[in-house]
Amino acid sequence: MVDPDSPSVRTMEELTTTRVHSRTNDKTSVFSDAQLTDLATAAKSTGTSLSTLKQIHRGVDAFMKLVALVRASNPGVFVQAGLGSAEDPTPWIVFTDHPGDAVQRQLEQLPTDVDVLVGAPANESELDLQVEALVAALGAQDGIQSASAGVVEKGLTIKVSYTREQPQNGGGIPAESMTITHQALNAVAGKFADGELPVTVQFQESSDPISTSEAIRGGRDLNRADDNVAECTAGFAVDRNGERGILTAQHCRTGLRYQSSLGVIQYVTAARNSKSGRTDLQFHRKLPDISITKQFRATGTASSDDRTVDAAVNPVVGQTACHWGRTTGYSCSTIESTNFCVDYANWEVACNLDSTVTQIDQPGDSGGPWFLGTTAIGIHSGGGAGMSLFTRIGAATDFLDATVQQQ
Repeated sequence: MVDPDSPSVRTMEELTTTRVHSRTNDKTSVFSDAQLTDLATAAKSTGTSLSTLKQIHRGVDAFMKLVALVRASNPGVFVQAGLGSAEDPTPWIVFTDHPGDAVQRQLEQLPTDVDVLVGAPANESELDLQVEALVAALGAQDGIQSASAGVVEKGLTIKVSYTREQPQNGGGIPAESMTITHQALNAVAGKFADGELPVTVQFQESSDPISTSEAIRGGRDLNRADDNVAECTAGFAVDRNGERGILTAQHCRTGLRYQSSLGVIQYVTAARNSKSGRTDLQFHRKLPDISITKQFRATGTASSDDRTVDAAVNPVVGQTACHWGRTTGYSCSTIESTNFCVDYANWEVACNLDSTVTQIDQPGDSGGPWFLGTTAIGIHSGGGAGMSLFTRIGAATDFLDATVQQQ
């Protein structure tokens, strides 16, 4: 049912698509052993064949790195990027306007063709504002337990999910869905000068609230400093303002033991807030005489299962994403949405997140590493409503002034 009083959405012509053909002679598809392990794990959990995932991920490292460069150099027109599908494995980048010939020349050096789509109604910054405003508007309403929003469909749609609190002890009836969505949309439209929504919004009510993955049961890695009870999972090693240490999730406690031991790490600071929410990262420096490595736990608890970071790049839509958590161990899924915000049922509003198509986390996994092969892509935050959420690794630099240590 459409609410006739809801604000209008910007009009848009059909996107124009240009396929930029690779001009490099190197068209081979070489995967590291670590990447092959991750793709095989994702194949089992998603039901997509390994051969299909290998075809979709051909040249993924080079593509992710180039997307990061294009995004940084063209902030006014960049929208979103992603990998292809089983039907058409060609990766894609969406812009509001043509990014210029220099970008095309860069794309031609990739080992795979790339589809460039031009004519989107809103750039990434506008989509970020719309996502953050939607979550804030929903979270401000009485009776909303959790709310989330993220960019999907090549930057043309924002997918929203919310969970309503159930009446307790004869309490009032929660607001009707139409009222909830109407109030949120009108609050968001007021953020833009033209009074219109940049892109279409799809609402879905869920009975499964989204919560942070803080510890509620035993495990290992990061425990509470006071009583040594299991808390969270350590993330990647980073450098920050001349100090070395580790990342974990901001919603975890600040007083933490590393592997049950005191005197190893010390809390320094949490990440700065984004425009409308928390950045779910915090930094702990290593104490003197303590060594720290670039390795992270990936597929098991043996030291031979560790991997060494050799790159740190934000992931793209459709990409395989794996994580390690003290509770669930090693598992993989696929990126569904980027530029994601959530109003957690048991914490606060968090942004700078990505979401996956399946939920593969449990309490205790918070702060753990997300990766593909030996590329760091994020730090675990939470999950629910059939998805897992992690903070994009680029937020460590943007909001914490930290750089992931790399080989």
